[in-house]
Amino acid sequence: SMTASNLSQRKAEAEAFKAKGNDLFQSGNSIKAFEQYSQAIDLDSTNFIYYGNRAAAALKLNRNQEALSDCEHALRLSTDASNAHRTKFFYRKASSLVGLNRSQDALQALDNGLALDNAHPQLLALKQKLQQAPGANKSGKKKIVIEEVDSSKDAVVEEAAPVKKSGKKKIVIEEVDSSKEARRWTAARMRVVEEAAPVKKSGKKKIVIEEVDSSK
Repeated sequence: SMTASNLSQRKAEAEAFKAKGNDLFQSGNSIKAFEQYSQAIDLDSTNFIYYGNRAAAALKLNRNQEALSDCEHALRLSTDASNAHRTKFFYRKASSLVGLNRSQDALQALDNGLALDNAHPQLLALKQKLQQAPGANKSGKKKIVIEEVDSSKDAVVEEAAPVKKSGKKKIVIEEVDSSKEARRWTAARMRVVEEAAPVKKSGKKKIVIEEVDSSK
């Protein structure tokens, strides 16, 4: 078993890692800050501040799943903490869920935070942004048209490249309204392709591209 002096020494070392992490985070070095907070957690895994801070660093790095996990830890460990701390963790939890395309869960986290402080500016701002987002109340499906330049007449099934860490994907597509009418392209005549399924956890999206035969 650990002696009291050993324990207090570990806690002091953990605090030193946290302080270093905070300096790095403030100066914009989120990668190194994340590492320092991890060191602090290794030394003292009962301190919710370390998880909350590491979540902030993870968010800056678009490591949303890790940020979410750290927010859950912080919230579990901070049941007796001040509302100021807990609202911060709910805000970060909501931000990580937005990054994971889980808007409804994000709204729930925001409401949990607002139950503690109904005038919290960050929580209110993010909630307003989410409620105004296009497609927030829709199924999350998008109709897309893709111009296929391949000369083959076969239907092509193309697997999109895995989503990068940022969670953003560059695909050359034109978003169209949901009408079923065929669109005429100058280079090739295309039909509106079927709706792409929402992105799965793997970050891959199957897109079906069908080329409309242009022979007379």
